[in-house]
Amino acid sequence: MPIVGLLNLPRSLGQQSVSLVPVADTTLHEAFPTNNFGGGSTFTSGGRNLGGRARALLKFDVAGSLPSGATLVSASLTVTVTAANGPGSVFSLHRVGSNWGEGNGSDFGFGSPGGAGEATWNDRLGPGTPWATAGGDYVPALSASTFLNQPGQYAFTSPGLLNDLQLWLAQPGTNFGWLLRSEDEHIAGTIRRFGGRLHEDNPPRLQITFTVPVPAPVITNTLYTNGLIQFEFLARSNRAYRVETRASVTGGLWTTLTNFPAQPADTQWSFSTPATGPERYFRVATP
Repeated sequence: MPIVGLLNLPRSLGQQSVSLVPVADTTLHEAFPTNNFGGGSTFTSGGRNLGGRARALLKFDVAGSLPSGATLVSASLTVTVTAANGPGSVFSLHRVGSNWGEGNGSDFGFGSPGGAGEATWNDRLGPGTPWATAGGDYVPALSASTFLNQPGQYAFTSPGLLNDLQLWLAQPGTNFGWLLRSEDEHIAGTIRRFGGRLHEDNPPRLQITFTVPVPAPVITNTLYTNGLIQFEFLARSNRAYRVETRASVTGGLWTTLTNFPAQPADTQWSFSTPATGPERYFRVATP
C-alpha cells in the first residue's frame, strides 16, 4: 500500500454580498411640523420652493440581514431622484440618534396629522415624544455625501458609511438609520423627491459586501480497499469544492482531480480514486 495523506485546510473567508431596501422611511417637513409623510412610495429632502426645510429618514435592517460573525468589506447606498426643479446641492447622510416611527401619512401635499408612533418635524414618535431638536436628532459628523442634481441614480459610499453599518451590526440597538439632508437646505428649490421603499421601480438600495468565516471541509470516512482511496466530506450550501492531490507532503503543486458544484443545501460528497505512486496526498478546498 502506498503512503497516503489526507490533509485538512484551515477555514476560509467567503466573500458575499446582499442588497437591502429600507424597512422604514419618511419625510420631516418644517413647514408642516406636526404632520407625517411616511405612508407613500416617495420621500423628499432639501429646501422647499415655498419655504421651509425637508429632511428624510431611512432605516435598514442590518443585523437581521447579515450572518453572525460577518465582517463588512464595502457598502454603497443608491438613491433615485424622481423629481427636481431647482439647483443641485450636496446631500449628506447622518446617523440618527433616536428611535422614530415611519407613520402612514400621505407623502404628497400637506401629509397627514401625525399620530402615536409617527415621526414629524417636531416629534419622533408622535405627540408627547419630541425630538431633542426639532427636525430630527442626528450626529453632526456626516457619514457620507454626494452631489445630487437632475433625476437619476446617485450613490453614497465612504468609510463613515461602512463604520455606521459595522456599528449597527455589532450593536443593533443603536440602529436608528440615517437622516438625509441637503447642505444647502436653506436655499429654495434644492428639494428633491426620491423613490422610497415602496416605490415599484426605484427604492433605495443598500449594497453590502462582507466576509464570513467558512468552516474548513473535514475529510471523514476514509477507506483504502482494492487499490482505491475513498473518503467523504461535508459541503456547505452554495459553495463549490474541489479535491486536489500532490505527491509530496512537504511541497509541490496541488493538482485538481474533481470539482464539486455548489448545492442549494449542505451535501455529503463521496470521492474515490486509484492509489498510485509510492506517496499521495489529498485535500479538499473551497474558494
